[in-house]
Amino acid sequence: MTAIFRNLRPESTPIAALVAAGLIAILYLATANPEFRFMEGATAIKLLQARALLGGEGYTDIGRIGSPPEIVRPPGFALIIAGVIALFGEDMLVLKVINNSFAPLGFFALFFLFRRRTQDPGLALLMALAAYLFPHLYEIARYLESEVLFCLLFFASLAVFESAHDKSFRDQRLLVLFCFLLAVATLVRTAAFVLVPAAWLTLAFDSKAPRRLRLIWAGVILGTWIVVGGGWMIRTQLVAPKGELTYLTKLLAGEPVNSFYWLAEDHRVPLLPRPPRATAGAVARRCLPNTVFFFRQVLGNLWRASSAWPLPAVLAAVGLPAGLALLGLVLGLFRKRRILGFATVLYLGVILFWPYQDHRFLLPIAPFLLLYLIEGFQAGARFVFRVSSEPTWPRARFAILAVLVLLIGLFTARDLQRLAEGKRLTTPVLEWRPHFRITSPNLGAYHSLLLLDWIRTHSSPSDRVLFHSYEPCALITERQCSPIPPVPPERLIRYLDEQQITLVVVDDEVEYGRSLMSAFTAHFLLPAIEAYPGRFQTVYSLSLPDSSARVLRVAR
Repeated sequence: MTAIFRNLRPESTPIAALVAAGLIAILYLATANPEFRFMEGATAIKLLQARALLGGEGYTDIGRIGSPPEIVRPPGFALIIAGVIALFGEDMLVLKVINNSFAPLGFFALFFLFRRRTQDPGLALLMALAAYLFPHLYEIARYLESEVLFCLLFFASLAVFESAHDKSFRDQRLLVLFCFLLAVATLVRTAAFVLVPAAWLTLAFDSKAPRRLRLIWAGVILGTWIVVGGGWMIRTQLVAPKGELTYLTKLLAGEPVNSFYWLAEDHRVPLLPRPPRATAGAVARRCLPNTVFFFRQVLGNLWRASSAWPLPAVLAAVGLPAGLALLGLVLGLFRKRRILGFATVLYLGVILFWPYQDHRFLLPIAPFLLLYLIEGFQAGARFVFRVSSEPTWPRARFAILAVLVLLIGLFTARDLQRLAEGKRLTTPVLEWRPHFRITSPNLGAYHSLLLLDWIRTHSSPSDRVLFHSYEPCALITERQCSPIPPVPPERLIRYLDEQQITLVVVDDEVEYGRSLMSAFTAHFLLPAIEAYPGRFQTVYSLSLPDSSARVLRVAR
């Protein structure tokens, strides 16, 4: 393998890149499926937002009571979904096929970025291929998420800016293209804002381009983000419902990292107490647990197996790669001062100090950490072995990357095996419409799914539903829904009256699975039903053994 990539000539690189992109396209498109996971709130939210846009209700959350405006997720991805639905209907298979088709385009963008950075076609191709075989990115392709598109936009923005840098920022067409990609990326994910200070820092340290030209670039880039990203942030602060957090107020909230509060807040659970303002020390203390979390996500099984290893082996497996990547990043910043290094540092700063954790946050910069790991290894090898000649180390680079690709391939094979095993299992499925199947992770969730489907066909459109997870509830019932507030029985009864909620879903998921949100049923809804039995009337219950799941109507 190393010989093949080492012998790649510039004229043969496009052919090899096309073959690799074809492989990526086959793998990612093969993961597209017509399934919606019942408790996958993020996908349900995107579909509900698309429905609102197509129905002329603006960028609102039509699944919640009162249809409040969306204040967290930018509208770009929802607009794309709305366009696809307008053409093909609400077809999950078509939506996922179109979304996953961004993967080979993102691979090309990353390849050209690495090609410009390393001046080594074989190295660039192998690193880009490794990035798109990274298990977490490949796994996310099974679902309708914005990460595949955002990675394309993020990589393409950096590649265009690097190209402009090499031309001393004299090609104004690249400025227009970069600003366009920046605007679209910002509309897909707010985190794209890191491109602005990263570009500014690059312009500030550049000594080849004329000062006037750099000022023009800096002004146009900042103006683009102010219009798009700044406008979105101002809008969210102005229209945010009372007590709900925007991204800015989340960052400043004084809640521990990944506490249960953040899970409830993400599901928009009503009547949550507003957290106090975080101190600078509290924000800084988030860095360590977040770092540990992302290490575990990257290393996967290696981390779990390391519990039986001696300490030196653990330090070698965990600490050495981290130290080399950090060394490569620091040296890259001091020596090259390019947008790639600045964007990596700024993005890391955002996710390491963010108040809650998700492995998806790491996906846009995981390829760059691989790059800096290789550069850190080169720098360390030169220092230890006193080697200063750059061409001495291509074989070592390829050997290391071949091992990394092998490990990534093993993780990917593991995930594919799990997927195949899951398909062989008898998974409860509701055939909702052609190319839209709703799957449930356990029998308890399937019971809830049956109740929500009954509400869709046997209730009035004016009914309002209380269920522990409002996103799938609203998507399936096509009614306005509310999560269960974590309050005493008398306050919950008053909440039902205030919000004019007419139907209550009592699930039995706690008995069958691990649904964290179903704990709200056990701890808050059932005590209220027991305390006020006259306020509830059973209108539907499942005719299944060992199931207490049912639908209640609220009596006024």
